[in-house]
Amino acid sequence: MIYNSKKGLLGIVVLVITAVIFSVDTLAQTSYPMVCRGGGNMRANYTASVTQGKLDITFTKSTSSSTKRQPNSGECAWLDRPISQTEPNHMVFRVVGKSQEPFTEFEVTPTKINIKRLHKDFLYLINAIQQGSIFYVHCRSKEFGYLEIPRVGP
Repeated sequence: MIYNSKKGLLGIVVLVITAVIFSVDTLAQTSYPMVCRGGGNMRANYTASVTQGKLDITFTKSTSSSTKRQPNSGECAWLDRPISQTEPNHMVFRVVGKSQEPFTEFEVTPTKINIKRLHKDFLYLINAIQQGSIFYVHCRSKEFGYLEIPRVGP
């Protein structure tokens, strides 16, 4: 069927463009499982505001997939393959909270800092990094040179 009308052709073009945009958006949102082991040269930096917490993690790329060999201290790997040379060794995890309540609460004494309130996923990641434990994240690449963590855990 051939459309002679400009409206019909424009409708088809809009439909095709919309389908392409939704397909690209869906592909961009796909995340993949990664296995890491804290310790070693792995570094984490936690920052928080009233409404958001952010954990930046820098790691060493494993030379094999995590199904072939568990990562060594400070390393991360995809389940099915090692992290490639072109992929970043930096990942970021963010959680946004309610604006009317503080995102993180600390109690500072002369000898220590007590974390009174912190999102459970931050605690999972921070504890694994400090203790040199295995941890699981799902990552997707961002155009700004880091991996975004949309999901924590296996």
